[in-house]
Amino acid sequence: PPPPPRINSRFKIVFHPLSLSLPLSPPLPGSFSLSSNPSIKGCRGCVDSMAQAVEEWYKQMPIITRSYLTAAVITTVGCSLDIISPYNLYLNPILVMKQYQFWRLITNFLYFRKMDLDFLFHMFFLGRYCKLLEENSFRGRTADFFYMLLFGASVLTGIVLIGGM
Repeated sequence: PPPPPRINSRFKIVFHPLSLSLPLSPPLPGSFSLSSNPSIKGCRGCVDSMAQAVEEWYKQMPIITRSYLTAAVITTVGCSLDIISPYNLYLNPILVMKQYQFWRLITNFLYFRKMDLDFLFHMFFLGRYCKLLEENSFRGRTADFFYMLLFGASVLTGIVLIGGM
């Protein structure tokens, strides 16, 4: 008797050992074939399901994490497209104190340099760890999580302002 088919559980593809050993023969029942598999919709179905997965992941994020991640992505994309200049975002104590450019107190936490693989890793870890904090340590206390981020940002900004003068 022929050996039983192997099932790759990650891709849901059935490989039959006899069909692999006879490449010129027609596929055996239960073997993998692109033309005979109605569940494969082509690339369009893959892109749609990927977009739905990303959208679902984004919508399941807690509100503070989602807001911070969105602001960081928009700011960095804006700089990459030359809509915003990074020189208008960085924290410069002299410009904050003498020219009253107070937005620099916030925008320096939103810019992550250029759009590249490093940026994607930063966004992944930012989303992951903020989400873990907001859902576990600060479960049901969204305002406390926001104040924790605000306190950390204030301390870091205070150090720069005091040290930069």
